[in-house]
Amino acid sequence: MEQLEIRLEIQLEDPYTFKIMNELANTIRKHDNLAVAISLYKKALLSLKTRFKHSYLQQRDTSRILINIASTEFIRLNLVEANRYYEHALSVLK
Repeated sequence: MEQLEIRLEIQLEDPYTFKIMNELANTIRKHDNLAVAISLYKKALLSLKTRFKHSYLQQRDTSRILINIASTEFIRLNLVEANRYYEHALSVLK
């Protein structure tokens, strides 16, 4: 998995990188490796930011990833962080 992660980080602007990272994080979250899942979600977010620059906050996929981070933080009982990411996702959707 480490090699895949490195390859994806090299290709942050690729249109599929954030989708692959998000799906990989979803799978890892299902196997209870929550810290790694959050790290991958944040890298997926970075990929969107790299690809879309300032308009990444207008992308629907940005809110999906933010919600995934929020949900994972909620599972980890980091309620303040979960709330912060949920609020951020809502602001993206407006």
